[in-house]
Amino acid sequence: MSWFSTARLAAFGVVGAALAALVWLAADRFSQKAVADASEACEKAASAPAGDLGKCGPNITTRIAADRATVVCEGALLPELRDEKRFTASQACGPGAKRLIAQGDAQAAEIASLKTALDKVTADTAAAVTRAEERGRAEQTRKNNARQIIDDAPRSADGRIACDADCLRRLAN
Repeated sequence: MSWFSTARLAAFGVVGAALAALVWLAADRFSQKAVADASEACEKAASAPAGDLGKCGPNITTRIAADRATVVCEGALLPELRDEKRFTASQACGPGAKRLIAQGDAQAAEIASLKTALDKVTADTAAAVTRAEERGRAEQTRKNNARQIIDDAPRSADGRIACDADCLRRLAN
């Protein structure tokens, strides 16, 4: 073989290797583009509240479902949303979250019961104070009347009160 044949074979080998590398790079580029498109479609589906996760892989689908369940559970843990999310929480939450929700409900019921009892005690106390004030006013009125009757009663020469039958009747009332 001549050196020209050897060089020609080497050149064809280099050109062939370069073409093979270009073909491989083009195929890899299209493969990467497909992965990127699938990833973008999966991301759009994941960001939607009820998006179709069919474009995502099984691991990603499981994680997204777990994240969605977590969001539902966190919403159910808020007392102001608890009534609206009761069924959803019972379906999506695990036993620990369900236990927390039940404890929160029990505490809310106990708080409501204690508020009712406190309102009743407050009302009873207010009524008792009103009755005591009325009794005190009536007692003070009786004392004032009795003092006025004694002050108006006739006095003897030595300054003693001489309370007759009419005076005693008025004091008894």
